[in-house]
Amino acid sequence: MPDMADEKWKTLSLTHVEYLENDTIGKIFAIYSLLPLAIVIVFMTTFFFRRDLHTLTFGLGVIVNYAANVALKKYIAEPRPVIRSVQFEEYGMPSSHSQFMWFCSFYLVLFTMFRLTNTVIWKSVTMCLSISASFLMSYSRVYLLYHTVQQVFW
Repeated sequence: MPDMADEKWKTLSLTHVEYLENDTIGKIFAIYSLLPLAIVIVFMTTFFFRRDLHTLTFGLGVIVNYAANVALKKYIAEPRPVIRSVQFEEYGMPSSHSQFMWFCSFYLVLFTMFRLTNTVIWKSVTMCLSISASFLMSYSRVYLLYHTVQQVFW
């Protein structure tokens, strides 16, 4: 975990995610924070091309998940651990990045278990990678000091 004392923070200009200036892992995590945006773009594109019930259900789930996140942030009103120069949301509980990734992971796990007909090994690998991606996103939010451990693993 980076030390806050006398450290200079650098902003990833595309998203305004800050990381310590000479911290390679922090930069990787800042870029990794774009994953929820990439997932939404992929599923929106998939929906416009396929227009099937599965992607519509996923899209509605993302909307409900986001609305729940906003409501929980306002209700819980727990501040972020570090005040940033550029801060879009005042409250940090719950982490929207982590909540989104966990929603996607559980959706993919359920989809893999009940809809895919691949081998057990392929299903297991898919589910493990999905859950690992969520753990990594949660860890990255704590590492970059945007959230506390309780805010991402509540």
